Amino acid sequence: IRSSCSFNDDIQGTTAVVVAGLVAAQLLTGRRLEEERVLFYRAGEEGAGIADLLAAHLATDPLNPAQVQ
Repeated sequence: IRSSCSFNDDIQGTTAVVVAGLVAAQLLTGRRLEEERVLFYRAGEEGAGIADLLAAHLATDPLNPAQVQ
């Protein structure tokens, strides 16, 4: 069985743009992302991708990774 890498724009592309926007907003406003609430309404594959990447980003911040839920 052969496998190959692929890029799913609906999941990975949307995820990258949304998380980049959240990080940019954090820098512009001076507010920290871990202090914000994020709602995923009718979260499908894109919402799951955003949640995963956002959690990974927050886990690399100087905040305690156990606080990321």
